[in-house]
Amino acid sequence: MSIPRLSFILTCLGIAACDMPSAEFAGVPMHKIEIEGSTFHVRRVGNRAEAIRVNFEGLVNQARIMRRGERAMEQVSGCNVSVLYGDVALMKGQLDCTTPLDPHKHAKTPSRMQSYLHCNSPSFRASGWYDLRCR
Repeated sequence: MSIPRLSFILTCLGIAACDMPSAEFAGVPMHKIEIEGSTFHVRRVGNRAEAIRVNFEGLVNQARIMRRGERAMEQVSGCNVSVLYGDVALMKGQLDCTTPLDPHKHAKTPSRMQSYLHCNSPSFRASGWYDLRCR
């Protein structure tokens, strides 16, 4: 097999893998949803949800994209996201379906939310995660 042909095949496989769900969400129906210009494929299993951002966006604000992913999971599931983790491409959330969704939950801007929660400035850790401490 020639190098250009192999490169083409590997590129196609790489692009197809961009929307591959994690193992626990394999075979689960996907819901496509757009939130403020970000497109997500959301899957739900029990009280867990996964949102994969499938569109390209230039320089992104991680907090803003994570909030959009959280909203996508909440709109698809009808439940609150009580724990959110991941990155701007793949987010996972723990769902809390015991309390109704608050329609004003996402109305605050990140800076107002940060001051509301009395949080420090996020600091990047070597593990690739951000450290945000709130009181």
